[in-house]
Amino acid sequence: MAGEMPAAAVTAAAAEARALARAGDGGADGAAGWARAAATAIEAAEAFTGLRLIERDAVERVVAAGGSGAWRMLAGQPATAITAARLVAADGTGTDLAPAAWAADLDADGRGWVRVTGLVGADRVGAAGYVVIRYRAGLAAEWASVPAPIRHGVAALAAHLMGARGDDPPPAAVAALWRPFRRLGLADACRGPRT
Repeated sequence: MAGEMPAAAVTAAAAEARALARAGDGGADGAAGWARAAATAIEAAEAFTGLRLIERDAVERVVAAGGSGAWRMLAGQPATAITAARLVAADGTGTDLAPAAWAADLDADGRGWVRVTGLVGADRVGAAGYVVIRYRAGLAAEWASVPAPIRHGVAALAAHLMGARGDDPPPAAVAALWRPFRRLGLADACRGPRT
């Protein structure tokens, strides 16, 4: 689960889209439309690339698998910090895991990895229990620091969304701009971090 996209990033992306389309803001209604189009384009960019564009908090459930020690890759990439692990029992009660009961790793490719080990006594996970991992993930701290090709693709898609009629497909150039940043991590999810 990703934290909410910062409003400043959406506003900046909307401004770039309006500039690309050579359109005014169109008043309050127009500005809201551009913001919606920019937010949609940012979500599309994140889905296509597999990257969180703006750094923000994330929360993810990890199956503890009885504390087996298997490494699990976090979905949000690039991960910048893994901050906490909380055991949630089948009845919904939660306790923070002791540092000795879990491990975290950030690899050179920005993937975050966690493993739960040594769950004993009060830390034992029930059959329906899980561990909640809190972390931060994102490519850049602010919109201006996102790589220019990604930003331009977002602007082009948002401008297209504002002017699209019917079932017009998005411009092919958008995918071409984003493709070099695309991450496909299916095989990596099973492998675990490098040791």
